[in-house]
Amino acid sequence: MVTIIKDIDRINEHLQQCKGGEAMIWLFSTTFRRLCIRVWKDIKDPVETYIMLGGVRHMNGPFDIQGIDLRVGQMPDEHFGTCYYVVDEQNGFQLQAYAHVFLFHGDRSLFSNDLNSFVDWDKVVEA
Repeated sequence: MVTIIKDIDRINEHLQQCKGGEAMIWLFSTTFRRLCIRVWKDIKDPVETYIMLGGVRHMNGPFDIQGIDLRVGQMPDEHFGTCYYVVDEQNGFQLQAYAHVFLFHGDRSLFSNDLNSFVDWDKVVEA
């Protein structure tokens, strides 16, 4: 099964377990402005973590980050209602999106390298 986490505080709790690891921009869809970041502490671990954002409008920083300290948050936005962000201040990374932010966590074999079929929703449970 794949676990999806939608609560910002719970996403940040999970990301703290990955602190010091690596992150990489993994997938991007220009059509829907969706972006997926792969996050890992040990590349050999068969369990993978991804941050998925929709409505991406701004990104600043590297595509491949080592020694991560990622944090997710949200703030009001006068045009879109809510702005979600992912930041790693020590590595100069910032990303803003206006539709959603989710964290997916599960076995490597359950994810696809295509955003349109990224995960089999019948195998997803919400945490």
